[in-house]
Amino acid sequence: MTHESAPTLVIFDIDGTLLDSAATHDRVAIDVLARHGLDVLAKPWEAYRAFTDSAVTGEVCQDTHGVPADPEFIAELERLYDKEFDTHVATGVVDEIAGARELLAELVDRDDAHWAFATGSFRSLARTKLRLLGVDADDVPLATGTEHDDRAAIVLDAIGQATRGRAGDDWRMVILGDGKWDELTARRLRIPLVGVQTGEHRFAEDTALVVDDLTSVRVDTLVELSARIEGLALPASKSHGR
Repeated sequence: MTHESAPTLVIFDIDGTLLDSAATHDRVAIDVLARHGLDVLAKPWEAYRAFTDSAVTGEVCQDTHGVPADPEFIAELERLYDKEFDTHVATGVVDEIAGARELLAELVDRDDAHWAFATGSFRSLARTKLRLLGVDADDVPLATGTEHDDRAAIVLDAIGQATRGRAGDDWRMVILGDGKWDELTARRLRIPLVGVQTGEHRFAEDTALVVDDLTSVRVDTLVELSARIEGLALPASKSHGR
């Protein structure tokens, strides 16, 4: 496969990247965990070892009770997070990051570029968030914080889903994300990053591209920034249905 014909995989974070949902998601986590006697703000968000719903829940349980969170408890929290998030959605406070729907629509019409979604959010919330963007989660590669604590594992899972059976070794890749963990993951996997600077995080000067929103980002831009990444160890195939 030639350089010109190699397909590009665009890997999207969701909160703060495609959807203005980061603050709402944090509020949901704070409130739901507080009702279970857990103070997720006992230390700064950036102090958590991994910034995914599952990892944060496990760590705050460990800090509070000295034992990790029970899987059944985490599953119940996921249900409560989704219910609480739906309440916020009904008030109309969650909207797209400017340009998100337009960029996703442009990707649908391209044969040389494809998408995958990789988020630290619980899967049920990710499904709701994608629905707000007009995307059916059953039709797209999606890896979440329900399956993995580690952000790099989430991204690798999404890549594996998107490229499976489609000459994955020849794909070119680019990540879009809004925060510290997206930046750290992109560096760890050596994938170019488009930093969507919608929050407090400020990206390093060597970031491939930094934007305030997605209004100026076109698929051609992402194809140009993408790179072929060698040596990615993709996880074995598995179903993510719930």
